[in-house]
Amino acid sequence: MPENWEWCRLKSLLSKLTDGTHHSPANTQEGDYMYVTAKNIKSTGISLDGITFVSRDIHAEIFSRCNPEEGDILYIKDGATTGIATINSLKEPFSMLSSVALLKPLKHIDNNYLLRFLQSPSCYNSTRNNMKGVGITRVTLTQMERWLVPFAPLEEQKSIGQQINNLFNLIENLENDKESLSNEVQSLKSKILNLAIRGKLVPQDPKDESASVLLERIKAKHPRSKKTASRTSDNSHYPFDIPENWIWVHGYECFNPMESKKPTGEIFLYIDIKSIDNKQHIISGAKSLKVSEAPSRASRGLAMGDTLFSMVRPYLENIAFVEEIYQDGIASTGFFVCKPNQMLYPKYLYYLMLSSYVIDGLNAFMKGDNSPSINNNNITSFLYPIPPMKEQKRIINKIEQISVFLDFVTEETKA
Repeated sequence: MPENWEWCRLKSLLSKLTDGTHHSPANTQEGDYMYVTAKNIKSTGISLDGITFVSRDIHAEIFSRCNPEEGDILYIKDGATTGIATINSLKEPFSMLSSVALLKPLKHIDNNYLLRFLQSPSCYNSTRNNMKGVGITRVTLTQMERWLVPFAPLEEQKSIGQQINNLFNLIENLENDKESLSNEVQSLKSKILNLAIRGKLVPQDPKDESASVLLERIKAKHPRSKKTASRTSDNSHYPFDIPENWIWVHGYECFNPMESKKPTGEIFLYIDIKSIDNKQHIISGAKSLKVSEAPSRASRGLAMGDTLFSMVRPYLENIAFVEEIYQDGIASTGFFVCKPNQMLYPKYLYYLMLSSYVIDGLNAFMKGDNSPSINNNNITSFLYPIPPMKEQKRIINKIEQISVFLDFVTEETKA
């Protein structure tokens, strides 16, 4: 320690070291004086959540021995939360249980400096390692009296205490900034998708084959529908403007039909709504089930590159891309399985279904009170903006490039 510091016993730095009543008094939701126990002591102050009260007579008896005042230190000495300390900020008198110790620093002791010592890892760990008792472990007031405290001159105590406060405030601000940054990243990802599906994320190339030409060629080979795709010459009645070589199409024009498939064999991979991580939009909890125990809803066949879109509460965004490891799985009928035809790269379809345009648009069709849902027709009749295939690939590459950077930033803030 510095030359002008000394080691002192805790008892010598206090005008009083005591605890609350050792007999749990009658306490109620209403009364004359607050009754503080260990559950009310937090490192950030006294929590009044669930506070109870004692009568005037009971308080007078307790307070005659244990009289907490503003600026005193309160320290939990009994039970699972032993070691938590705080400065009393309450101006009104209150009663305490014996699980909380009362420390009244002398005038030449800065209460904030002493608090930070009590909260230090060395003091906390030493306390926790020396707790004794059967049933409820504790430290005694006699043990506390003997604790050695590094005693500094008063001005230095104040300076140290203030610097530690500043550091804690900085840490708190950083934690708040992390949460704010995480929210900003999610918002930015959403904006990127909205730019992407409007043709504003990557430049158009006039050499790219128009999406409408591709659609006509597909229809010539697979004439499942005689309906005409929506052209871009007049965008006035479409959701928003898109580039000239893009096209508006309905879902039935760009999705292949869903596959009905029942489990076979002994074990199958089942994906229901709970299997989806709706924050990362991935399949994270697929279940291996016995075919004999297959739910009746297990009938949606999957293929690599499909996109699962939950029709139940679509606002929860249970949306996921089907990776290779899940291609033989079977999904619940709670999903619409978006199967891209030759007009779509699978990953473009995935990002399209994640866009707020699609999610908000389909949410508008929800019906029902207990489990508001949409149906297959809502999705297949919805209008989707489709760019040329080559531009789709550029969009996918740009989205994933930006996502890697944003994910890196998010992870760095957690370090």
